Amino acid sequence: MLVGFGGGLISLGTVRPMYRYLAGESSDAVEIASDAVARGLAKGGLQAGTAEPAPPSAVVKVKCRNCGYLDSDDATYCSKCGEPL
Repeated sequence: MLVGFGGGLISLGTVRPMYRYLAGESSDAVEIASDAVARGLAKGGLQAGTAEPAPPSAVVKVKCRNCGYLDSDDATYCSKCGEPL
């Protein structure tokens, strides 16, 4: 019985500080992740508080002069033929 009581005291002495440390370390990561999810929902996912998708934003494409491939507007070179845009 004393061995069990001593084991309980040892576990409380070592486990509780470890849990406090892990909770303190993970709280920053949880806050950063929740902010990122909120920004993603507001930007292009679901509108906050509803189950309706957000309206689509305009997509801008650039047409390659060499092959006619439509590439993203921030591309420097064509993804299909490699020529400068």
